[in-house]
Amino acid sequence: MFRRAAAVVVLGLALAPAAADAAVTEYRCSFDTLPDLYIRMSEPDRVRVGLAPGIGNRGTVVRTDAALVVIENDRAGTPITFTTILRPSLRAVHSRHVVDMGSVIPAQGKGACEIVSRTRPSADAGQPATQ
Repeated sequence: MFRRAAAVVVLGLALAPAAADAAVTEYRCSFDTLPDLYIRMSEPDRVRVGLAPGIGNRGTVVRTDAALVVIENDRAGTPITFTTILRPSLRAVHSRHVVDMGSVIPAQGKGACEIVSRTRPSADAGQPATQ
């Protein structure tokens, strides 16, 4: 019985997609009153949000047919920014708040995002194919 359960677990791990095979999409979002924002999403829902590509805080994404809503979290896990990216136009709204000396300083900007890179896993030899 134990051997059968172990074989099922091993087979499941072998068939599960590896993190290196995950699709990755990177966006650059420009806003009227805020600095550019870079959002990197990898499947299933790993997100990194920052002021430069590849760095920044972790976040989560809520996907709907109409939009992607990216929620950036600080190191403590508290949501600090929300970026709504409309589909398919990629128009966007970014809202943030900073807590300073007991008061909240809000900021919001409207703009648009563009896809700066998209990598999808390929069937050949596990090497990702870039689009």
